[in-house]
Amino acid sequence: MKKESIVSFILPVFSKPPHVFRKCLESLFDKSVPKEKEVICVFDGPNEELEAVAKSFHVEQFVIE
Repeated sequence: MKKESIVSFILPVFSKPPHVFRKCLESLFDKSVPKEKEVICVFDGPNEELEAVAKSFHVEQFVIE
């Protein structure tokens, strides 16, 4: 049995305009990107507006610390 690979995307989130961050996430969750993937968003500090954008995507798990 062949195992399917997982593709990881690591996004540094530092003072991005919310619409740019949303566009980036939309492109990663587009159906043309491999289904087996993980998206890791690394925030440099609290930013309620960007956190709200990230949480608006329906994913299995999303941790912000």
